[in-house]
Amino acid sequence: MIHNSCTSGAARWVDRHRRTGHSVGAVLKRGTAPAAGRNARPLLDMSLTPAQIQQALRISKAIEQYLTDGHAVNVRSEDVYAMLADKGLVERDHEKGKHLRAFLTELVKANMLNLVPQCKAFPRSGGKYDWTFNRAADRMPVRKAGNPSKPVTEASVSE
Repeated sequence: MIHNSCTSGAARWVDRHRRTGHSVGAVLKRGTAPAAGRNARPLLDMSLTPAQIQQALRISKAIEQYLTDGHAVNVRSEDVYAMLADKGLVERDHEKGKHLRAFLTELVKANMLNLVPQCKAFPRSGGKYDWTFNRAADRMPVRKAGNPSKPVTEASVSE
């Protein structure tokens, strides 16, 4: 055992599991090792990359346009998938939206489904979800328009 008072909680945890005969590598792969400190959360990195965030925003915009063009409420993911695949926003597959549903599941796990406000996830057994889509124009992220600066004229420059 490491008897240094400066030892981090993670190092003590690894040492304790080595003494008890547990495979530290297998436990770390499961994501249950604590970070430093008593009340630390599991080692799970569920953050999204900037590319994934941009992809979610593009998908959201396309879905809102699709729903605004007169499609019904509570649209299923299989119906939205065809339009997204035609626009090249998701990869085509033979399972009618497997990659779209996987991406939406990543958003749920990262607690970022709000990037696609039209989407509602209904949990099922086995870590899967049922997906429905409804209009959400009032909840869409909007870019703020900047005030255009005054054009510079010769009169204002000479003053």
